[in-house]
Amino acid sequence: MNNASNTSAKALANLITEIMNRIYSRRMTTTSGGNISIKDTSGNTWITPAGVDKGELQPSDIVCIQPDGTVTGSHMPSSEYPFHKAIYDCRPDIKAIVHAHPPALVSWSITDKIPDPLAIFTTQRVCGSVGFAPYAMPGSQELGEKVAREFSKGHNIIMMENHGAVAGGADIAEAYQRFESLENCADALIGANILGKPTCLSQGEFSAFYNALKFAYPQTEQSGIDNSDENRRIEILKFVQRGCRQGLMASAAGTVSMRCDKNDFLITPANISRWALQAGDIVKISGGKCEAGKTPGRSARLHQAIYENHPDIHSIILAQPPNLMAFGISGTPFDVHTIPESLMFLKEVVLVPFMTDFGKLTEFIVNQCSVSNAMILMNNTVLTTGNSVLQAYDRLEIAEFGARSLIMSKAIGKFKPINSQQADEIRGMFP
Repeated sequence: MNNASNTSAKALANLITEIMNRIYSRRMTTTSGGNISIKDTSGNTWITPAGVDKGELQPSDIVCIQPDGTVTGSHMPSSEYPFHKAIYDCRPDIKAIVHAHPPALVSWSITDKIPDPLAIFTTQRVCGSVGFAPYAMPGSQELGEKVAREFSKGHNIIMMENHGAVAGGADIAEAYQRFESLENCADALIGANILGKPTCLSQGEFSAFYNALKFAYPQTEQSGIDNSDENRRIEILKFVQRGCRQGLMASAAGTVSMRCDKNDFLITPANISRWALQAGDIVKISGGKCEAGKTPGRSARLHQAIYENHPDIHSIILAQPPNLMAFGISGTPFDVHTIPESLMFLKEVVLVPFMTDFGKLTEFIVNQCSVSNAMILMNNTVLTTGNSVLQAYDRLEIAEFGARSLIMSKAIGKFKPINSQQADEIRGMFP
């Protein structure tokens, strides 16, 4: 190989290792489970090895399979290579594949059911339709044929009966984004089923809201980034990275903004994976215009309206943590009377109905900001506000922990809330 090829090989091995480390650290696979591959421009397939601890995977462990079947590397390729090859053969547009056994998707796969991506707007936007491949022996040619048959129908992510899920994409970031998004949706739907009856969007509601989000901010050249802006960008990035690590945010879901001077603000961009975000990617909205060459998050108009109407709010976070989204899918009211911390930091968690009219939705949320610092937008997202990014993030975290506790309590007995007298004492002690 020449130097260019060596550089490319190293970069691909690093990418695969990074994504597998992410999957393992997020507890979406086991030490021995899951596999990832990338097909390069020369037709080589780079794939995770067989029999190597996923928690200790190194770039040097990645195996290369050339078009003629020659294997290079210090290990044998994953035993699941046959279905990777079958997918690449039937879908030339797919250049990367992610397969693993995340708990929520496995739970759906062993009940012969598909989690409906229309439960959450972003999941439908990222994943589209989901296929289902009947069971076949892992590593077998039969499994490859069954999985490839589903991909040939145009699906980009497939549930595998009693096995897990496999996602494909034009690159590894897209494949992982689909995989992660469907797992989060599957998890939220399980919680929604525990709480009550899930309600999903219709295709018409999805399309109407998708079109309502289409808006291009006028752009203006910025003279430069002053130190205060740079520090704010770093602060936003810090909490986005923390949100990804903790599972409160995902590749395609997580918008953080921070007020600058007056109603100017910084916001995370659209179309950049939250895992890959850099401080320089963050967009400044100033005087209703955004930095040239950048595209702010799709909800930027909502952030702008909140800042214009609530001068006490200095940060806004939108995210889709699975337990809170379970409330947003089932339409179950969220009771903050769980533990003192919830009462101390959350005024009231408002359940916002899904609206296809973005203008009406924005108006509704702006009005609710006077009484609530945390809202669940049904089938959409969770919104928290604060006087800093730290406070908005803390409220998101507290709400998600509370949501998980409420869901888990359903398996134990009847929920006993903190009563009104106790609540008044807590609020009096911690105003």
